[in-house]
This record gives sequence, structure tokens and C-alpha cells, in this order.
Amino acid sequence: SEDGQCAALGTSRGEVRLLGDELAPGWDRTVGSRVMAVALDPLGQRLAVSDEGGGLTVFSASGREVWRASTPRALSHLLWAPETGSLWCAADYGLACLFSAEGGQAWLDAPVAHIGGLACTGDGQRLLAACFSDGVKCYGVSQSRPTPLGKGLAARHVAISYFGDVIVTVGLDGAQLTHSAGDGTWLAEGRLPSPAVSLALDALGGWVVAALAAGELARYDW
Repeated sequence: SEDGQCAALGTSRGEVRLLGDELAPGWDRTVGSRVMAVALDPLGQRLAVSDEGGGLTVFSASGREVWRASTPRALSHLLWAPETGSLWCAADYGLACLFSAEGGQAWLDAPVAHIGGLACTGDGQRLLAACFSDGVKCYGVSQSRPTPLGKGLAARHVAISYFGDVIVTVGLDGAQLTHSAGDGTWLAEGRLPSPAVSLALDALGGWVVAALAAGELARYDW
């Protein structure tokens, strides 16, 4: 959760665990098969879990199953849109979709390019997908077909500020860090000491943290 009061993990055996403050053990649940991705909503009230069999399950903070769905491909990326409660999802290849807060599938786009990561604004009006050499694609809560963002923004990871005025991408080599305006206009760039495996941007876009393959965290301030 955004306040750091809870965290979640999934295992190759289909086990899901919610952890409390200071990683204190919480509840345990199981899903159909190997866990592919987990995502806590910003307030820690809902936990989304995707599994290898294409299942998608959302649990409440107490561990109660809230809703369940399935998709044609296993979902590797999950992200909650804070203000709408929508769940932004993608498979590694061939599929992007959006579920409403109640569990209904708002839309599905397939086929799509290989996807390395997702990002969204607070209101969900801009849902971004890092599509490697195909660049950054922009969807929305009511926009099921993507539009390209910026020029030359080939990306394997992407992050966007809460209000959508700052975008950060990691290039195809995993180490090229690019800082752009909300419309994709280039502002600055730098190099990470080793390839990034994930990316997190401050809500106001003032700094970014990259988790590196070398087991380190790197922070950059603009």
C-alpha cells in the first residue's frame, strides 16, 4: 500500500499472503495455479492476484474474495487506478484489458505488442503500456484502442506522475532513463548503473526510484 502499512506476495505454488506493518504475517489464501502478479490498491483495501491459468482474483483486506474473472492469457502486469478503482491489466504479449471496480470487464484489446510494464494517472484517464520497440501506448478508462505517446520513446518500463505531467521511461537496454513531459516531449536523460527491473515515480514527478538487477535501488531527482 502507499502508506507502507501492508504488502503482498505470491508464490509458484499458488499461495498468496498479505503482510502487515513491519511485514507481520497476515492472512494466506490460494489461487488456481502459479501466481503471475499481485497488486494492492493504494489504501490496501483490495488485493488483485493473477495466476498462470488466466485467473484473476480480487481479495478484500480481510481476505474475503470480492470478485473473480478470467482472461485468454495469463496476466503478468496489474495496476489499480486510484480514483476509479479500475484494474489495469496486461499479459506479457498479446493482450491488454481493464476491469471495473465491481469486476466487470470494461474492455479488452488484442492482439497488442509485447508489454514490459504499466503506469496510470490518478484518474485513470491515461493508462500507459511500455511496448518495447513499439514505444509507449496510451489507453484510458473509456479508451480501448491505444494512441502512441511521444516520439522515439522505446521503453521496457514506464512511470507517470499522478496528474500526468511527468513521464519516465527505461529504454530497451534496461539502463537508459528518459525524463519526458506529459505529452512525451523529451526533457532529460541519464544512465542507470545496471538494468532496471521495476520503476516507481513520485506522485508529483519530482523523483524516480529504480530497482536494479544488481540488487540495488537508485534514486534520481530532476
